[in-house]
Amino acid sequence: MTVRSFPAISGRDQKYYNEKLDNPAAGSKSEGGYEFTRPKFTRRPRRTFADGYTAISQAEKTSLEQFWNDVRGSSDIFLWTSPITGESVQVRFVLGKTLDFKYSHFQKTLDDEPDHRWDVSFEVREA
Repeated sequence: MTVRSFPAISGRDQKYYNEKLDNPAAGSKSEGGYEFTRPKFTRRPRRTFADGYTAISQAEKTSLEQFWNDVRGSSDIFLWTSPITGESVQVRFVLGKTLDFKYSHFQKTLDDEPDHRWDVSFEVREA
């Protein structure tokens, strides 16, 4: 099976970037104030990344929507590259989350046609 790569889109904006680590612990508290903990699983905790783009073109929005449909939302694994470290990570879109498109503005092209611009944010999680 071939793993797809996240499409190349201009306008990546670091204000959207965020990284979280899963907490692999399970536990309970006792009446005496003690906490009993243990790992829930043995695998390394997964990372969740938030990312986004500012003022992408209508064509890039369409490309991103097509990619979302190709990987069927959170169903398939794909390669995503961290904008901070450059690391290529196998991820899925976070289950229950969506691509969040927000209309930004439009600007005229050289032939006086409107070019609609969008801001988009999303979260991906290590597979």
